[in-house]
Parts: sequence; C-alpha cells; structure tokens
Amino acid sequence: MRYLYKTPEEELVDLSLEEPTLLILSPLARIFQCLGVSFPGCWIGIRMLTTSLKASLPSDERFNGYKIPGDFDIIGGSLSDGAPSEYMIGIEVKRFRYFYSADKCSWILKGPGSYGRGQARGYSVFGFNKVMLCHFVVAEPIQHPDYNPHLLNAAVIADGIAALRRKKIPIAARDPFGYCIIGWSQVPHKDPLHAGSLPGPDIIKSAPENPLMADMNVQTFRRNLFEQVRGKIKDAACHNNNESMPIILRFQNEADVNKKKTDGGRD
Repeated sequence: MRYLYKTPEEELVDLSLEEPTLLILSPLARIFQCLGVSFPGCWIGIRMLTTSLKASLPSDERFNGYKIPGDFDIIGGSLSDGAPSEYMIGIEVKRFRYFYSADKCSWILKGPGSYGRGQARGYSVFGFNKVMLCHFVVAEPIQHPDYNPHLLNAAVIADGIAALRRKKIPIAARDPFGYCIIGWSQVPHKDPLHAGSLPGPDIIKSAPENPLMADMNVQTFRRNLFEQVRGKIKDAACHNNNESMPIILRFQNEADVNKKKTDGGRD
C-alpha cells in the first residue's frame, strides 16, 4: 500500500488541485483562508530553501532565540491582477502515520523526528504575517469483508486524529504560530488522490500576527523573500499565460527534496 508517495507538503497542494470540485473544500484551501489568504486567487510555494535567501540570512543558526529553518514547506499569498500582495503566510508540515501493529492487537501512531515547533517559530524571522504548524495524519489503508472500505477508512482516520489529540503536543500560547491537524485516509488498491477521506483542518490554535514584524532585520529578510517570490511568479505567469490559479511555485526539484536532512530533536 502507498502512504504519501511524495512529501506531505506536496501532497497537500496536490490534494487541493487534483480535482476542481475539491478546490475550495480542500484542507489547504481552508488553512489559507484561516490565515487570511484568498483561495484559489493566490500563489503557493513549495519547499523553498532558506539558503536561497543568502543576501539576508542571519550568520547564526538562531536569530533572537528563533531557530532558522532549512526550508519553508508551504508558503503563499494572495494575487491581485497576477501580482502578489505583500501579505505572506507560511505552513510547516509534519507527517504522522497511523497503522495496525504487526500482531494485529493495536493501532500505532508514529510521529516524525521533530514535531516542527522550532521550525515553525523560525518562519517568523523571515517576516511572514502569519504561520501555521500543520500535523498531517495519514492512516494505513485497510479492508474488511463486512464493511464498506470508504466508510471503514474514514472511521480509521478519525481514530488517528483522536490519537494525535490525546498526545497533547505542547503548543504554548506564546508560540508565534497557529496549530492545526489534518487527516487523510486511503482506500486499498485505489489511487490515494481519488479515494479516501480528508477531514480537517482541525484548528487547535489560531495563528497570531507575527511578533517580529517591527524588527528592522526581519523587514530586510522579508523584502528579500518577497522579491524572490515576485520574480518567480512573474516567470511562472510568462510560461503559463497566467491562466492557472493558484500559481504553483516549486522551488526544489525531486533530487533536492530527497537530500533534505531531518531534524532529530523533538521540540
């Protein structure tokens, strides 16, 4: 069976765009709307390396106590007449797997190496107006002769989300980001982009305004980021005749993604 055969952030974008009928109802669209970005009249950037912002990166790995993330999983903003507004949001994505144990006695929720709190805090350094930490729960596809596979797997992912909520991952009120959970079930032997359940986002904490926006260094980082995004959007519009909405900016190729190092700490 296939779990996410691409990275979670790419799946979130594809789940939003694969079927036009799901466009407005998709989890990613709803997260964007919660963060103040219109959908589908927007741009979406995937896997942007922070090293690409060389001119404005802090020399240290931390800035005012905030850890600098290696990349941005999902970033975005609204579009007006094909041009980006200066309002930008970021989403840090972490995947959890929910699967049946080998002895068939219990269900197991397996988390990532890091919950993503440190990386999500670091988005603030680059001047995003709002940031969301998204935990993406993916359930193992199962089948049973006595149950409809769609209903059964929808129930399984509901249990997976409940298991994650019971973990009570510590999200502090002072953390400069929001927090949500998305679930995704799959149906055995079906393309997971076309057969499954997409509950969420379950907004646990609303995203606050970025507390670092007044910092002059942060404003410099933000200008550098915005200029890169604007150039990328202009290039994409030239190739696509600006007919595709949202505009998707894929900053990394597949080889780059496979080389990404994971953070081993849980913060």
